[in-house]
Amino acid sequence: MATIRDVAKEARVSLMTVSRVINNPGLVKQDTVDKVNKAIKKLGYRPNLLAKGLAKGKTKTIGIILSNIRNQAYIDIITTIEKEAYKKGFVVINLDVSNSNEAKQALNMLLGNKVDGIIILPLEMDMSEQKDFMVAVRETSKFYEYFKDIVHADNIKAVTVSQKIEKVTNIDFDYYKQAEITMNYLFEKEYKDITFVNANYKDGLWQTKEDVYIKMMNDKGLVEYINIEYCNNNINGGYDSMKSLLEKRIPKAVYCANDIIACGAIQAILEKGYKIPNDIAVIGNDDMQLCNYIYPKLTSINLGTKEVADKAFKDLLRLIDGESAEDSFMKPYLVERKTA
Repeated sequence: MATIRDVAKEARVSLMTVSRVINNPGLVKQDTVDKVNKAIKKLGYRPNLLAKGLAKGKTKTIGIILSNIRNQAYIDIITTIEKEAYKKGFVVINLDVSNSNEAKQALNMLLGNKVDGIIILPLEMDMSEQKDFMVAVRETSKFYEYFKDIVHADNIKAVTVSQKIEKVTNIDFDYYKQAEITMNYLFEKEYKDITFVNANYKDGLWQTKEDVYIKMMNDKGLVEYINIEYCNNNINGGYDSMKSLLEKRIPKAVYCANDIIACGAIQAILEKGYKIPNDIAVIGNDDMQLCNYIYPKLTSINLGTKEVADKAFKDLLRLIDGESAEDSFMKPYLVERKTA
């Protein structure tokens, strides 16, 4: 394997010049840069980036901790971060966890690998392991406390998404605004009999959306139409919930807490022979890619997912470079398609 000495010999320059071309090419004349790069290409030389990073106190790696990597919204965030990181010469380590112990292990693993910074996406406990939702919430809270203590004690550069922690930069989704945009859109379409299909969690974003639905229905004088159906947070849950609902009553519109639930609801509606949106309108939340690939194409609320990813990475870079980064909210917006 070629060494830096081989490159210097081939290009007929000093070791210092080769080092400058690799690290700070702007300080070297262009003809010398071209000569050194030609030698690097000819010899197949590859700089030891890890050693280079460690010498500067940085490894050019960042870590992402998340749960439920199958969630399309998280996939979109990770993909965007990885693209931006690649442009800046960073390597991204993604660790998917399903409980608080795994989250702690993931955090310690990243710190052991001396990552320059960490991004934590919203953690959702695996309900197949934690049947009691409140137990799951408490376990997640314990991890965040553990994370806070380590970040503060060791001055770890970190950004959280949708989880406010003291003295840690947080980027949040505006769940209240998401629900508000959805309800106003349905009201503008003159829908009154609107059912809300929510995941069977009584906390956080789920409760926020439900509260907005109830408040806005009340404000419009539509108390008699208020109806909330609860389901498991997956396609089957949406399907079963909607199938059960249609056996009792037929709403004119259905607001689903997310796109996954909406996909199941759409399937149940179509199987019963109802047309969407002529008989029943459906609107989701998250604007996942699958919205364009189901029939009919799903009207949904874009969370500002790509904006969150872009901001999270840029904020983390600022922190790594010793600058500050402020908390922020992403602005959601409606993406109108064919279901409402």
